[in-house]
Amino acid sequence: MIHFNNFIKNNKNKVKYFEGADNFLIVDRERLYQSIYLSIFALALNKKKNINPLLLVNNHQDKNISKIYKSFGISKCIKIFDIYNIFFDFVILCKTFLYSCLNIIKIKAYGFEWFVKELKIENIKIGDLIFDTYIRRDHSYINPKINIKFIKILITSIFRTLKMKKIVLKNNIKYVINQSNTYSYNSGISTRVGVALNKVVYFQEENHLTIYSEKAIKRGKFVIRNEYFNKIKDKINIIKAKSFFKNRMNGKSSKVHLNTFDGTGVKSSDILYSNRFKKIYTKKKLIETLKCQKEYKKIILLGAHAYSDAPHSMGTDFVFMDYYSKLKETLEFIVKNDNENLWIIKPHPMEKYYDETKINENLFKKFKKHNIKICPKDINTKNILKLVDCVVTGRGTISMEAACYGLNAITAGSNPYSGNDLFTECTNKKNYFNKLSNLENLKKLKQTKINLAIKKIFFIENFQPKFSYSDVIPARKKYHAPKSFNKFFLELNMNLKSKNFEEDVFFKDLSLFL
Repeated sequence: MIHFNNFIKNNKNKVKYFEGADNFLIVDRERLYQSIYLSIFALALNKKKNINPLLLVNNHQDKNISKIYKSFGISKCIKIFDIYNIFFDFVILCKTFLYSCLNIIKIKAYGFEWFVKELKIENIKIGDLIFDTYIRRDHSYINPKINIKFIKILITSIFRTLKMKKIVLKNNIKYVINQSNTYSYNSGISTRVGVALNKVVYFQEENHLTIYSEKAIKRGKFVIRNEYFNKIKDKINIIKAKSFFKNRMNGKSSKVHLNTFDGTGVKSSDILYSNRFKKIYTKKKLIETLKCQKEYKKIILLGAHAYSDAPHSMGTDFVFMDYYSKLKETLEFIVKNDNENLWIIKPHPMEKYYDETKINENLFKKFKKHNIKICPKDINTKNILKLVDCVVTGRGTISMEAACYGLNAITAGSNPYSGNDLFTECTNKKNYFNKLSNLENLKKLKQTKINLAIKKIFFIENFQPKFSYSDVIPARKKYHAPKSFNKFFLELNMNLKSKNFEEDVFFKDLSLFL
């Protein structure tokens, strides 16, 4: 840990605390990259606004992460769950118990779907965050129950919400800075509390920044980028956009979904998996492989999602309770109402990663019918989209990919590509199932719309909304594993010899924006 210790000892970039000044809240995630970027954001905001940073943690913070914040001079810390002082929050404890009991009764009366879509605690919407946390592990989306696991998450989430509200109001918080908008932990809850209390909420992902609002909560963090796309769409080079899309769908480029991060992008693996197969199917071969018993009017591709992967992270505007219920209820509809169209279910390319293969197998067995088939595993997305007539998905990227090939898609909620009438976005279940009942009314997209779709997928997946990449902080993909912790600081220390954080282009861009 010598290189880490050297950084802690030699870091000269410090925040200043101003007597009588307002405060801003830094929501810690106890992760290396997040702590570095949050510290730099705090440094910039502190210098630009003369406002004091307060660090929000759970109870016991990782010692090394704590040292990083302190090396930047961030010394004032507030704990959400302070076991030594928790009983001083007597009013919050009583409210937590009351709200928990009340909402358990309401769930029994109105069901989990009501809970997900309607639950608010003192006008702060958190039902979807709690449910997404509940189904994150153990495949609880299959049969959600009011069990010990759910009650524990419910109680801690409500307490966290009330305590966060108290902290924001008591400390005169003007800004909230976090690096996640999902799940009912500190980051997700702080986003909802900050927006509800009309604070400026910054959602930072390294060199990306979203200012959260009610619209972003409903429509997802990409809503601002979609609005900006409409201003510059005519300036996007269609030849360059088509080249990007071609490479993307051929699985040749790892530079996809640059708006998210896991080294090459959180969603890069999804796209690379879905396009890795080289075997080419004709429509005749596909029909033979699926062993269809008759000819069908239309072939519909029904896209599945990764059920446990934060179904409301892209916005609360979603027709169904979650991704699993969307597929289950759609299959129920097909079994009862459709004998004329062929439905091909395409499991999510990361189903194995999320341990959902068996879940899908059991679900598909339950809804066996002559016109419901499973997509062959060795066909790539590009190939299957050229063979079907329509795509139905929750809010998957495949809706936009379909539009790029001229297909009309039906979605069950907002997604990163919403807008511009490039697919049919349903607003409620009645609307959704009505569209499924009238598939013959769906028309192919015109070339102008196809070109617009290609421009949009190019824009969304390459758009850098705010800042330049840091010249000082090492690339995340090089040191993603915890064992690379010390190597990260070796390179960081080397970079800091030529320029400090405040001289970095990322810091300068951030300061200009603030």
